[in-house]
Amino acid sequence: MTQATILSRLEVETMGPPVPEELAETDVPESFLCDLALKIVAALPEPTTDNVTERICLPRAITEELLQQLYREKLVEVKVQSAMGATRYAMLDRGWDRLTRARMFCGYDGAAPVSLADYAHMMRLQAVPSRPATMDRRRSPSASTRGCRARSGFPTRLRLTVR
Repeated sequence: MTQATILSRLEVETMGPPVPEELAETDVPESFLCDLALKIVAALPEPTTDNVTERICLPRAITEELLQQLYREKLVEVKVQSAMGATRYAMLDRGWDRLTRARMFCGYDGAAPVSLADYAHMMRLQAVPSRPATMDRRRSPSASTRGCRARSGFPTRLRLTVR
């Protein structure tokens, strides 16, 4: 019995990939994530740690690590550092230059992508049908397909119904 048959359809559809705890666990190149964080900082009117975390959809610890990397590379500066998660950043000239180059390669500036392995795993889980097709279900006309011939001109037996 596979894991997919143990879970209900609702559980599979609401599940997401595992949340990474460290940057290496994302299985996405660090340079890509740094460029993504830089694009997000540039796009936000008030780029705080919390705002970037919300937009990049990674845990705060990983977002902090990415922002600190941008700071060490002198791409952003820390404007105000107050409460936890309220550190405010601003773009520096080097950051704007790198942003221009990064956007030439990839204009995406949304949530951090999941690894290909996690994506493939979720697709396999979601591919398991909630109600397997059977010949009995296929042969019995449902209420939603009755009278389809009159409306569409096609015989009812050719129309498929998804429940």
